[in-house]
Amino acid sequence: MLQLDICEGRIGERLPSITQLCSLYKVSHCTVKKVLDRLKSNKYIEGFRGKCVQVNKIAIGNPLFRKSIVFYLHINTMGNPYYLKVLVCIRQLLQASGSSVHFVNSPEQLAELDFKPDIMVLSEVMDENEIEELESICGRGKVVKLNDSSQNYNTVGTDNYSGGCQAAKYLYAMGHRRVGLISRNLDISGSFFANRFNGFNAFANKHTAMKVYNSEVNMDDNLNAAVPAATEKLFCDGSGITAIFAFTDMLALGVCSYCADKGLSIPNDISVLGFDNRDFGALLLPALTTFQEDSEQVARLAKEMIFKIITKQDGTNTILVKPFLIERNSVKNINNNRF
Repeated sequence: MLQLDICEGRIGERLPSITQLCSLYKVSHCTVKKVLDRLKSNKYIEGFRGKCVQVNKIAIGNPLFRKSIVFYLHINTMGNPYYLKVLVCIRQLLQASGSSVHFVNSPEQLAELDFKPDIMVLSEVMDENEIEELESICGRGKVVKLNDSSQNYNTVGTDNYSGGCQAAKYLYAMGHRRVGLISRNLDISGSFFANRFNGFNAFANKHTAMKVYNSEVNMDDNLNAAVPAATEKLFCDGSGITAIFAFTDMLALGVCSYCADKGLSIPNDISVLGFDNRDFGALLLPALTTFQEDSEQVARLAKEMIFKIITKQDGTNTILVKPFLIERNSVKNINNNRF
């Protein structure tokens, strides 16, 4: 009870005396002393018993203090710059609030934990049976998914459907009516690639002058060979395409490489639009126009969602952050060329 009162802000910076605590909680001196020892070992309080025992300022009114947050990540997630930025930022925010943060990459590592997680954050975990098993460990409603549009779980991430719509809207505004897509993993329902694809086509379907040609790269393909082949297919199938929207900057890099090999000028012969704003995009010539995912905002909202779950607020939530355009030089405005 004393620990709860500290976390909910009912106890100030200085702890009442042992006698006052005995009276307040209707317990013996011996019980109070045991509780104080436990609180001190868990860093809720500091100082010496009977000599101005101070409450840890981080703990006061802070339900996240000493909560165990476990991030369950498939190992390949760590190689994705967006996820890495989000994870680093969430970890910093949670640790600043006194939470205990742990990262695991497999069921075996999870089984080795000697505590029950208060919250589990999942990334790149799509299998429903796996999610249900993980949720059974920490409790119903205590799972947060990153970058997944699932309506069944607490979710925070990028609004990839909106990103696809924005990409189509931008290219349309720049005069492009025949557009090729370099996509991937469209067979995974609810994936951010599928959402970008659906968003792009939703805009195109409302603007019938816009024709879309898709060329998909498989997840297991060697990108060095697969992207040029997919780009070649677009030029063969998409008669007269003037722009290509690649679903990642790495795919866009492959398109740029293909164009260089074929002597095609970007953006004079073909415009190229990427997604995720990798560092190399600004170094290309011309510099790559792309979309930026707001990793810091996603991290802040993830922390807020964890806070709400800990304090038992609201029900299942889905919070998605719209990406924003980084306009450089790889997309040409061809409106003046239209007749």
